[in-house]
Amino acid sequence: MANDVTQPLLEVKDLHTRFHTHRGIVQAVNGISFGIREGELVGLVGETGCGKSVTARSVLGLVRPPGRIAEGRITYDGIDLRSLSRREFRKLRGTGISFVPQNPWGALNPILRIERQFRNVIRAHTDASRQECWDMSLAMLQKVGIQGPERILKGYAHQLSGGMAQRVVMAIALVLNPRLVIADEPTTGLDVTIQRQILDMVMQLLEEERRAMLLVTHDLGVVAQYCHRVIVMYAGKIVEEGPVSEVFVEPAHPYTQALLAAIPRPGHKLVSLRGRVPSLIDYPAGCPFHDRCDFAFEPCSAEEPLLCELSTGRRSACHLSKGVSELDAR
Repeated sequence: MANDVTQPLLEVKDLHTRFHTHRGIVQAVNGISFGIREGELVGLVGETGCGKSVTARSVLGLVRPPGRIAEGRITYDGIDLRSLSRREFRKLRGTGISFVPQNPWGALNPILRIERQFRNVIRAHTDASRQECWDMSLAMLQKVGIQGPERILKGYAHQLSGGMAQRVVMAIALVLNPRLVIADEPTTGLDVTIQRQILDMVMQLLEEERRAMLLVTHDLGVVAQYCHRVIVMYAGKIVEEGPVSEVFVEPAHPYTQALLAAIPRPGHKLVSLRGRVPSLIDYPAGCPFHDRCDFAFEPCSAEEPLLCELSTGRRSACHLSKGVSELDAR
């Protein structure tokens, strides 16, 4: 189905993903809605345990028991993803939507040559010959900046450095030209210089082909440098969303402000974010951030704030959102 440019390529509406454990039901994703348009690079940020990775895996159909999507609608290019069988979803992954996981060693098979792993992915979706698979793999490795790609294709995962392994995983994810790439902390654990090299390369490839990306990360600097829009999650909910150029200059939600204040800056005192993310089993009443918020007042502990539109493309879930100027005094 051809995507209408006026509609999001990916649209998530009122998504609830829960994990049923012996301790209770974990409300990992608690009623979130967002969209990503063709060619748009969106950063999904928040502390560990806020639901970022579960959101990504929910979109990809990779939530497995004891987790399940309890409610919500996920559409890609007009296709209802929740209505697809596992076989249908596997056909879509790689061609329509691809996934770059956090750990390349978990994604690469240690006993298969890299060439075979490319070939398995390509042949799962096409009738390409062995030589065509080789040529496609070689060309993609060159695009992601790998020198001597023939040697890499003939080798195994254990022979790769961390940065090289991540490039290979990204090449496999991009080899079939997907329209949407979902990357979950794709450069975590790599040297900062290598991180930037890989991200520069991937973002260039995405923009050249008008691909969209959802980048799950805790690194606000990466979002500021590469993304068009940012979604801030806290305790399974979206608390702020908007263009990076606006959110990072004038954050509307106290949580976003606290995250930005905690970024180390030369010559500035390090500011820490007190407290911790609340339990997603015993979900708190009111605003989930109220016990860590310097601006909390009477409604915050009892009444949950709605995610309201502040201006075109900007949303915030805070009782003080209409008085953003009050928060700027921080």
